[in-house]
Amino acid sequence: MIQQEATLVFIIDDHRLVLDGLRMLIESSDALELAGMADNGKEGIQRVADSKADILLLDIEMPHMNGIEVCKTIKIKLPDVKIIALTMLVQPSIISAMKKAGADGFIVKNTGSKELLFAIQQVIQGEEYYSAEVKISLEKGLTIQGTSQQIPQLSRREKEITKLIMESMSTKEIAAQLFISEGTVETHRKNILRKLNVKNSAGLVKMVMENRLLS
Repeated sequence: MIQQEATLVFIIDDHRLVLDGLRMLIESSDALELAGMADNGKEGIQRVADSKADILLLDIEMPHMNGIEVCKTIKIKLPDVKIIALTMLVQPSIISAMKKAGADGFIVKNTGSKELLFAIQQVIQGEEYYSAEVKISLEKGLTIQGTSQQIPQLSRREKEITKLIMESMSTKEIAAQLFISEGTVETHRKNILRKLNVKNSAGLVKMVMENRLLS
């Protein structure tokens, strides 16, 4: 009986705990073999090519070069490499952008090891895989093919405040900059988060960047 070759898995994530956890999971599986790891996208792209990996577990939220850019680049250079996105953010706009970049599956980082192993198996076999949380987000905001709902537009004042939030300015600093009260700044901030359906400033920054809301 011919033994089936192990699936080569590469990991790109900027958190050491995540890298170590995934490495241990892969090394404990007879069906998988670790092809390599990288803690940033730029280094990861070249190393994936050198490793001849079958599948890439790719973090979306990374500094300097995010997972969407990495996914797009790898799919152009190495179209046969399967990619599963790893994320804690299940916003429709981010999922849509990642899907358009070529991702084959989406897993939330708090998923169990059995689900991740099953997802890898499904994707390697040519199927797509989505965590339950991702499916719910897709059903609310877009179809599985990536047709997103219309993103709300920000008013001139909301754009001004959003830009300053992205510059890491405090409520007090924004109020002084725009000659308005701190209460008014907070009201605008809450309205912006609610309008864009994000929970915090980190989500706001990603939503703005992905959808070019300030351009």
